[in-house]
Order: sequence, then C-alpha cells, then structure tokens
Amino acid sequence: MSTESDGYISFGVGLVFGMGIGAALGLLLAPKSGNEIRTNLKNIAHDLPGNLNQTMDDTKDKCESFIDKTRYSIEKKFSKIDNAIRAGKMAAAKQSEELEEELGY
Repeated sequence: MSTESDGYISFGVGLVFGMGIGAALGLLLAPKSGNEIRTNLKNIAHDLPGNLNQTMDDTKDKCESFIDKTRYSIEKKFSKIDNAIRAGKMAAAKQSEELEEELGY
C-alpha cells in the first residue's frame, strides 16, 4: 500500500509544481508591465510554500481516506466470506448428522 500512496503523493506534488509553472508562464506571457509581473511573481513565490503544504496535506488526507475506505471494504468482504464458510460448515454438519441417522451410525 505504501507504494500506491507514494504514487498519489508524487502525483500531488507534480500537480502543484505544474500549476506553479503554468501560473508563472501565464504571468510572464500576460500583457502587463515588467514591474507588475515581478510583483506578481514575488507574491506567488511567497505563497508557494503555504500552498504546497496545503496541497500536500489535502493529498495525504485523500490518500488516507482512500486507504481507510478500501480497508473497510476488504474487511466487509472477508466477513461475508467467513459467514458463508461458517454457514456451509453448519449445513455440511447437519447433512452429515442426517445421513448418519439414515444409515444408523
């Protein structure tokens, strides 16, 4: 599971960096003055660590939620299988008793 959750985290980090690069390029290519662009880039660079931490926390929470839901689903399915096996054993024991009675054992 850790490999799978590492993949989600890596995806989240890549997504954030991609968004940051896209925003920076958008600002650089926008029809603004150099001073406005530099101010905007400074603001983005200043906010990036906080945004990155928030995105990482969100991604971690989503991964943990996914793992919890998956674990619950698997446990529920195992419980159903266990109940079916118990029911089968009980039915086999009952059938065995009936057969022994018929044969007089």
